[in-house]
Amino acid sequence: SLAGMPAFEDDYFRFIWDGWRTLQTGTPYGIAPDSFFSDGSLPEALRPVLSGINHPDLATIYGPFLELCFAAGYLLGGANSLGLRLCFMVANLMLICLLLRKLRPEAAALYAWNPMVIAETAIHIHPDALLGLLLVAGFLAGPRFRLAAGILFGLAAATKLAALAVWPVLLRLGRPALVAAVATMFALYLPFWWQGNGAGFETTGTFAAAWNFNQFAIAPLT
Repeated sequence: SLAGMPAFEDDYFRFIWDGWRTLQTGTPYGIAPDSFFSDGSLPEALRPVLSGINHPDLATIYGPFLELCFAAGYLLGGANSLGLRLCFMVANLMLICLLLRKLRPEAAALYAWNPMVIAETAIHIHPDALLGLLLVAGFLAGPRFRLAAGILFGLAAATKLAALAVWPVLLRLGRPALVAAVATMFALYLPFWWQGNGAGFETTGTFAAAWNFNQFAIAPLT
């Protein structure tokens, strides 16, 4: 799964770019990639990455914890996608380990051996295994370890805002868990907000209003 080039996706170009920007300036937010098209100081290895980014006129949309993971991927692999694949595959293996603690091996295998999981993680290089890891770990931690569950749900929301959909579970775990989740999410966003370039919410609004991928499905709804 680590051999060859990513297939059918170009999101990973943005991930690599964001990782580099985070390491270079401390934040990937607020400046669209197309601002760098004429930048003569851009490292040569990053020019194909910049050219591959979709919607280069928009600044990044991804959450701060995910941005830190992109930075880790860049440290491991540079402009090569191998670093990101390793990060996401490790997250997926950790998720499988958690499932094995809760489920029978044959039940956990339904996820672990699913070809779509391998494809999304190692071939398409999507970070959803990381989000799944944080959410499953949060569910398993509560109610025995309520603060830990709150922190994990906070990390999940700082990875993708879609994780907020499961936050009502925190109401069953009590106020400390909810406070821990809010504090964790705030602590991850704060360093990026502090730099004055925002934290991707403007782009989130743009995508929510205008983004579509499967025109065949979306056109009738529109």
